[in-house]
Amino acid sequence: MAASNVVDVSALSEQLTKDKKDYGKIFGLKMASGWDAKPDFVRLGINEEVILVRDELDNLTQPGRTGATNFSTTFIKQKERIGKLKPAKVDLKLTEEELYKLRVSYIGKREPGNPRDINSLPGRNYIMGRVMAGIGKEINKAIFKGVENRATGVQGGLNLFDGLSFKFTEGYTAVEDDGVEDIPEGNKVTGAALAVTEANILGELKKIVNLIYGSETLIEYKDEAASLFIPPMWYQYMVNALDSALSNGSQVVSKRGNEYVFNLLPNTVIKPRTYMIGVDNMVWTVDGNLFWLHQDVETDIPRIKFQESDRDLKILIDFEVNVEYADGRLVVLYK
Repeated sequence: MAASNVVDVSALSEQLTKDKKDYGKIFGLKMASGWDAKPDFVRLGINEEVILVRDELDNLTQPGRTGATNFSTTFIKQKERIGKLKPAKVDLKLTEEELYKLRVSYIGKREPGNPRDINSLPGRNYIMGRVMAGIGKEINKAIFKGVENRATGVQGGLNLFDGLSFKFTEGYTAVEDDGVEDIPEGNKVTGAALAVTEANILGELKKIVNLIYGSETLIEYKDEAASLFIPPMWYQYMVNALDSALSNGSQVVSKRGNEYVFNLLPNTVIKPRTYMIGVDNMVWTVDGNLFWLHQDVETDIPRIKFQESDRDLKILIDFEVNVEYADGRLVVLYK
């Protein structure tokens, strides 16, 4: 029998409700992995908040043969930041018309052998897959560009939590100006170009290297695994410049396999990231200094609820997420 052109909302809601625990687990796993797109972060499942700690050595040596002991009690100084989960939600109402369009879309994209009925398990998975993919896309926007604003509604994820751009700005700003000041003043490039182009990208990248080599703290990490996160357009400028006469044989960057690394920072990989599209900045940090925070899905599965409303279907999802960095001393800002 051919499938009806009408979506049976009652049956769809009933079947989705039966599967809500499974969808909660699937969504929780996607949260935990950052939608398989967050290799830049240490992923932590937490309950509300966590202390992110890195330690540094304090001064140890002093003149000898003084006739007295003078103990240092600050051999290790710890830098710590508090990472907190931020609540987020989806209040979605799929109207009769939208459900019909989803049905048509599913039929057009279904795998061979799958039922044509949107109420089937493959059909239900298609609906929830689209919803979860949309959530992942919006959270990706918030990673760098987000600014928390709980008084606003649907903003494509940009108001869910303070992203890295906001946190880095706050970390660099002096305490008296409502900042945190855990990113040293010298960790920002001096004389950054007003606009980055294909003609100047290599010179601007060199400024990052110069800053690291000029810092007593950062130079210790020149051979450590690290990343330079860069807007995709700037990455394109870099690749084009390296492939053209613009490099003039004085390359700051070299290709190693499928990656680009700095000649003088051989273990720093230059990484274009979609969450930096439209951003006029780039950031260097050692690997393991950025954190993707999500609720502990082993004990706290994200809550999903389905409701029938007249001819519409309501999907309600509650979850918690955030991003954070641990040690501002190991963050280098271009701007």
